[in-house]
Amino acid sequence: MCIALWSPGKAITIQFILEQIWLEGRFGHVQPTEVYDILVAADEEGVTELYALSPHWMACAEGGVGTLECGYPAMAGSRWGWYYLPGSDALDPTRTLVVPDPATGIGYALPGTLRFCTAEWHPRLREPQIVDALKTMKKSIFRLKVDGGVPSSLGPESHPLWLRIIARPMDLDVATRVRHSVSGHGCPSGSFTWDLSVTCPGNVMERVEKAIRTTSRDNPDVSALSLLEQVVLTEGFRAPGTCVRVVDHRIVLATEDEALEILPQSCAHYDRVKFVGTQSSLLKRDGEERPFDYAEWSGGGRQNDHEDIVLQALAILNYVNYKRGITKSRLISETGQANHRQAALLIDKMKHVGLLSEQRKEHTGSEDGYAAFFEENERQDPEVERQINEKLVALRKVYSDPEAFVDYPQGREGYAELHRFAIPFRTSWTNEEGLPWARTSSGRRTISRLLLVASVTGAVFGILAFILALAAFLRG
Repeated sequence: MCIALWSPGKAITIQFILEQIWLEGRFGHVQPTEVYDILVAADEEGVTELYALSPHWMACAEGGVGTLECGYPAMAGSRWGWYYLPGSDALDPTRTLVVPDPATGIGYALPGTLRFCTAEWHPRLREPQIVDALKTMKKSIFRLKVDGGVPSSLGPESHPLWLRIIARPMDLDVATRVRHSVSGHGCPSGSFTWDLSVTCPGNVMERVEKAIRTTSRDNPDVSALSLLEQVVLTEGFRAPGTCVRVVDHRIVLATEDEALEILPQSCAHYDRVKFVGTQSSLLKRDGEERPFDYAEWSGGGRQNDHEDIVLQALAILNYVNYKRGITKSRLISETGQANHRQAALLIDKMKHVGLLSEQRKEHTGSEDGYAAFFEENERQDPEVERQINEKLVALRKVYSDPEAFVDYPQGREGYAELHRFAIPFRTSWTNEEGLPWARTSSGRRTISRLLLVASVTGAVFGILAFILALAAFLRG
């Protein structure tokens, strides 16, 4: 579960992503509905479309199981907007999210630009052999076309694109499946347990890359697989200059199904994602409020500021601006860098892209001092801020290129844009015999509606029978 976004050869920043995964136990399996609210900005000009990668097989259509589509973001308090705090609702095309901070509980505002967006299957991957290969690998790749393009982060008044994606995958990667007390009524019934996981965008990319390269290697005679590798990897998310940074990533596992329980599991990868806790809340649906349970995690650069490439570069830049002429060794020590060799390399790369300059001073002896590329009193200048952002993009592109770290490959490991995590969890649910969803709230609603239809139908037939009998009596 999860999706990955990119724009080939371009740098983008996902300022916020809320990943809601709604789970329902039905007919012996778990059916998820994944709702993604994404605030994304282009860090370069000319980003007119995005590409989305899913670790599940899905078609591209309106609604239904096994599909992916773009939706229109709603406001706080709506069905999918329950997470947000009440905020200002400006006139279209701008709308404001107020997001609760897990650390303080205080919300912060995120304005987003609403633009019409459509999802379609990748236009270069529609050949039957490629579609069959992706279906076998259980992977999907879509193109997201945005009217007017993705807003740029370089303008002082620009706001990120607020994009909503709704996915309903069919085939999940299940680590463990357990079924108990199975009856013989033709429908799966009894108690069920599935072990699942939510993974990060970086892991999704790595898994898809491994699957494509393995399939292509094992089938060298299939030319379509070479095209798949070229489009998705060489010219896709592994294309030179492709950068994706996630600043704030919230993950919510939720269920309205009263018969299904979500049990978070312990995990060694929790150092890059924080477990916020489990709670209950109310969801607006069909004109009424219904209770549901959810578990929440928080990740991204805000949660991992000690290794976020942009935040650490800004910390060094601001410190150098405060202490102009500081030596490299003191700069590394006083900014609290964990790995001195990796930090020294970061300072060299910052100098390479023009964020820092060397400053030789007598009192520094043989060691050079460093200064920011701007004067101390220019830090708040909008033009300087724009130049900082451009140079930070150049730095991110350097760190996305393994060839820039041939002498010391580990130099890239200390700083990242996509902060890796995996969230294992267990789902446990019960289906009653004969009616596999009878104990769920949706099942009870369905049964009530069926009973109502049956009652109305019976009443109609009763009236018709009475009329026919009366007519026969009058004729006799």
